[in-house]
Amino acid sequence: MKNIQMEASLVNSQNSADVWVRLAKAKIATALLDLATTSKRSEYVSDKIQSEIWIFNKSSDFVLWCDTAGFDPYYIRTKAKDILKNGLNHRAKATKAKNYIIKKFYRDRSKNNEKNRA
Repeated sequence: MKNIQMEASLVNSQNSADVWVRLAKAKIATALLDLATTSKRSEYVSDKIQSEIWIFNKSSDFVLWCDTAGFDPYYIRTKAKDILKNGLNHRAKATKAKNYIIKKFYRDRSKNNEKNRA
């Protein structure tokens, strides 16, 4: 029984480190997504302001969270500036690849069929 408890505590300590890394990555990702919002709703604007303060304030714990996540704080701040300036481009550009053309064909065909039914 004692061995099982020791093994369980070892697993828990290893999982604990992973949990902190995932939490740090999620916190930073959430802050960057908050910066990208264009919403006028007060709660989203407030989140955006708080994220901006947290990322760019020199006295905040932002650097500690970046170290925990394994990110370079300078790189994250550079990306945050880019998001504030240009927004977040989260969609891939359309290509002329074979799969794109096939899917576009079927989308256009289904739109035409819907129009003909109406």
